[in-house]
Amino acid sequence: MPTFLTHPNHSAKKTLQIVRQQKLKSVLVISQYYHIPRARMALTRFGISEIYSSHARFFETRDVYSVPRELLGYIRYIFRHYDDTDKCGRTSGG
Repeated sequence: MPTFLTHPNHSAKKTLQIVRQQKLKSVLVISQYYHIPRARMALTRFGISEIYSSHARFFETRDVYSVPRELLGYIRYIFRHYDDTDKCGRTSGG
């Protein structure tokens, strides 16, 4: 599987394309533990319901600032509406 874009919405959109092309029934999200909830929410918004996840079971120094930053991103993501355009205003078709 290729590495996707850094924004969960873009990653979820690309994942949905692959799920449909390959006729997959589930996806597996592997990331730092603080990214998992938002990644799962993004995938759910794109209609992917069977989502499994895994993360490393250790704490890093960067988690001190990454966890609060991700929490704010999660809250923002809850209330933000995403359509078929990316952050630059281009449609997914080009």
